[in-house]
Amino acid sequence: TGHAPLALKLVDPQPRRAPHANGPPRSRAVAAFTLAPHFDGTPGKAGARYPRFAGFAVETQRFPDSPNRPHFPSARLAPGQTYRHRMEFDFTPLDG
Repeated sequence: TGHAPLALKLVDPQPRRAPHANGPPRSRAVAAFTLAPHFDGTPGKAGARYPRFAGFAVETQRFPDSPNRPHFPSARLAPGQTYRHRMEFDFTPLDG
């Protein structure tokens, strides 16, 4: 059914990859972004270590503070309602 419009683009100059997050045009989802400052050298797969800022996370949320902000749209679902959200992630090598 085609691709959703670009909602977020992050560029990594080394090794020149750019993850893209696409979302529906009228989606009320927002992207929360963190660079993992809590990593502390914890061991990972095959003995790899994860130093501070060694990764990132992009999470889609639906105005999580809306109960405390009257000007935000409601994120409440009434009984019987269904919420669906689709987010596409595309890791594309950059040209050049």
